[in-house]
Amino acid sequence: MTFGKWGKVAVAALGVAALSSAVFAQDKEALVKNRIDFMKGQAADNKAIGDYAKGMATKEAATKAINDLIDRSGKIVAMFPAGTSSTDMPGKSNAKAAIWTDHAKFVEIAKTLHDTAVAEADVIKTGTPEAVGAAQANLGKVGCGACHGPYREKLPG
Repeated sequence: MTFGKWGKVAVAALGVAALSSAVFAQDKEALVKNRIDFMKGQAADNKAIGDYAKGMATKEAATKAINDLIDRSGKIVAMFPAGTSSTDMPGKSNAKAAIWTDHAKFVEIAKTLHDTAVAEADVIKTGTPEAVGAAQANLGKVGCGACHGPYREKLPG
């Protein structure tokens, strides 16, 4: 089969487009895996803070965890680029498409999580473990839970 000069260019362009699409799909899969690992890091931070509130960890561990959570909270929105929803990537992503159709609310929840974590850092510094437990429950309600309900598919198992 002969393609001629422009035919070869067209075939080469199609090859580059297919390769580009495959690389983008791999990049999206890597983004989703990084996002899952990132969220597991947040869960570990929350556990460390909860353990302190129950008398099972040190104040230093809770302080380190809340500082990490504050840092992470500022990165959440960037962890959700368009095209990485459960609709786009079934079986790989648990992010509901509502993140992008109701993006302003998603961004607001991430900011609330950040602000609540900053306030909780003060409670860890000066309050009792019981006060930290109450602050942690609030963070779970207005931050993590406020997002997971509308924006995360139920996890398998």
